[in-house]
Amino acid sequence: MEQFEKILSDIYYDPSDPGSFGGVQRLTAEAKKVIPDLKQNEVVNWLKAQDTYTLFRQARKNFPRLSILAYAIDHQWQADLLDMTWFSKENDNYRYLLVVVDVLSRFAWVLPLKDKSGDTLSRAFESIFDLGRVPKKLQTDQGREFVNKTFKNTMEKHNINFFTTTDDTIKCAIAERFNRTLRTRIYRYLYHTRSKRYIDALSSIVSSYNHSYHRSIKMSPSDVNDENVPVVIKNLRKLGKLNVKDKLDKEKYVRISRKKGIFEKGATENFTEEVFKINSRKKTPHKYIYRLVDLDDEPITSLFYPEELQPVPKPDLYKARVTEYVDKKGKKRLKIHFIGFPAKYDKYIEIG
Repeated sequence: MEQFEKILSDIYYDPSDPGSFGGVQRLTAEAKKVIPDLKQNEVVNWLKAQDTYTLFRQARKNFPRLSILAYAIDHQWQADLLDMTWFSKENDNYRYLLVVVDVLSRFAWVLPLKDKSGDTLSRAFESIFDLGRVPKKLQTDQGREFVNKTFKNTMEKHNINFFTTTDDTIKCAIAERFNRTLRTRIYRYLYHTRSKRYIDALSSIVSSYNHSYHRSIKMSPSDVNDENVPVVIKNLRKLGKLNVKDKLDKEKYVRISRKKGIFEKGATENFTEEVFKINSRKKTPHKYIYRLVDLDDEPITSLFYPEELQPVPKPDLYKARVTEYVDKKGKKRLKIHFIGFPAKYDKYIEIG
């Protein structure tokens, strides 16, 4: 261990030291009192190798994602359910509104539903398809009303590429935005009529939206056609070139930001114990995105933003839990489980 590494370790792991268990700047400031010519980059690299830092570093949850952009009408739709249970009694027992939005044109369909079973959702989509519109792709969240055999079979029947958002905290942004618009218009209508019944006016409210000027496409959804699609795409694209940098250009190994429950506090790890490898990277107009593999080179299905990854050095030591047990044949064995890693990495040793 180099001298500066020992000094950093002594400072960082001493709970009474002002530079302990903190971030880069605080540790650098305290260490420079001992090593005046210490560079901040040296501190950064040292911290990357400390599990106590990389596991608990604050993980960004809210950051700009890639824009959703389709290249033709009905290229991609998004769907969601709007819960209107509160008003079901006054609206013929319709409890939900199925919301479907074409990503490019922002054109919307809304169908009232009495339940959210796979059969009901499938019939609702069939009624939309009967109007002559079928998407190439459909995106929803991971709700059970969409993720079921019946609904998937309906999508396969129409050769639709059905996929869901992989992050429970991130919804279908365009459908969610329309939900807010629709809910607001319904509530204003209810306030105006001094009632709780909206079902009779629902089709008119949706038609009004489809014929209203939309700021993002600079026309109404109903005005979008095959001839003006290039204009719509141009309007949806953000102007100006961004200076896109690969924040992980020299990194190979990373941890992944953990999902936390609503009530889970910050004291638990923010990043996975398991370490992954960057397999490939793709430059987009706004930022790089990454594909990962595990240490056995098996691919991870999701794409990752740089904000979701924490660079670490190549691991050479692993924390493990060793337990002794007797197998079915009466032989003593040791099970070695590497903490934070899936069971496929477990090792077994026969000891007698």
